[in-house]
Amino acid sequence: MQLAYPPPQTGDQYYDYTAVNQNGDTISLSDFDKFLLLHFSHAACFYSQKSIPEQRKIYDRFRDKLEIVKISQDLNREAWKESILRDSITWVNLWDGEGEYSDAVIKYGVVGAPNYVLISPDKTIVEKWFGHRLFHH
Repeated sequence: MQLAYPPPQTGDQYYDYTAVNQNGDTISLSDFDKFLLLHFSHAACFYSQKSIPEQRKIYDRFRDKLEIVKISQDLNREAWKESILRDSITWVNLWDGEGEYSDAVIKYGVVGAPNYVLISPDKTIVEKWFGHRLFHH
């Protein structure tokens, strides 16, 4: 699959992705016409948990222009659901149960967590980075 989907770089077009959200609805990245901040993580990721307060501030400040979309790398549905409650996350959370073999993880070339991809409304990759540093640069 990585041959069919080389990891996108800054300036490349995004890859669409469809999965189930925390409400049981099927959601696609193409459903949004805002900036998208993709957050690839899993329930046990310490640095993802550490980034939640900063994500909350960003989401509250920019929600009219930005949607945060956490893409879960959890295999276990209950662990995923419990982490949403534990972290009091109110933005979109997507899960497909495939973990590291998730369509999105493979398409975006994600290794480890947390990983972030910022996508513009015209579906272009603005920036990609690894680790807990949202807007510290």
